[in-house]
Amino acid sequence: MKNSIPVVWFSDVRELNIKVDSPEWFSWLESIPTFSYQSADGKFTARKQGNYWNAYRKSFGKLRQEYLATTSNLTLDKLQEVAKLLDLSDLHYWTIKATRKRERVESYRDNSITLSNEPKSYRDNSITDSHNLFPAQEVNAILEAWGTKVQESCSRGSGKPSQRYKYVSQMLQDLQSELNGSV
Repeated sequence: MKNSIPVVWFSDVRELNIKVDSPEWFSWLESIPTFSYQSADGKFTARKQGNYWNAYRKSFGKLRQEYLATTSNLTLDKLQEVAKLLDLSDLHYWTIKATRKRERVESYRDNSITLSNEPKSYRDNSITDSHNLFPAQEVNAILEAWGTKVQESCSRGSGKPSQRYKYVSQMLQDLQSELNGSV
């Protein structure tokens, strides 16, 4: 059975003679829900969700997902960049993902999470950012749940977290120390 998903090969849409980044490309993107991208940099399946696109690729039994762009900003450079990222070895790919998560957490910690200006009795039960109110119980429940996963990982081996939970462990320690220092 022939695959019905359109294929973008390097910089052309196969069988349609549409060049990536051309006006026809952006019109074509509006009319389809998915396509396959293949090049020397790597390959993935792109799926539209609303007006934005995500790239998916299964590697070593795990599904990798990366944000591509909005329909109007989906360029050849972005396709190539994401193809390279999704084609990395497991270690490199998941290290990059963990590093980006850590940077987001640090960014929130450095810029967004502040104590509430509410009375002290209320402040003891909440942490706020510029838009949302996070009850301290929820934050503590999240820290406890992930902490349990890290502890299970430590108990299985040498007493140190597995590679998978190494960065999670560090993020939890940083977040916990920041929360303890702020209250």
